[in-house]
Amino acid sequence: MGVLINGKYYKDPKDAPSQAQAVVGSQLQGYNLESQAKRHDMDLIQPYLGDGTPNPDFIKYYPQEAKEYGMEV
Repeated sequence: MGVLINGKYYKDPKDAPSQAQAVVGSQLQGYNLESQAKRHDMDLIQPYLGDGTPNPDFIKYYPQEAKEYGMEV
């Protein structure tokens, strides 16, 4: 009987990679996604906070755009 691991079918279960490798692969993917989020987190900064006041992080990272919004830099 064959096995299906990570979307790949193995006719002989002995040819399939061990489950430990699959866990490491998913951990690596999680790390890669977390690294991307940290690298691009400033791209998600909004110009205003929920209460309508200017966001100080937006002013810090995007001073030119903050001037265009009429905020004092």
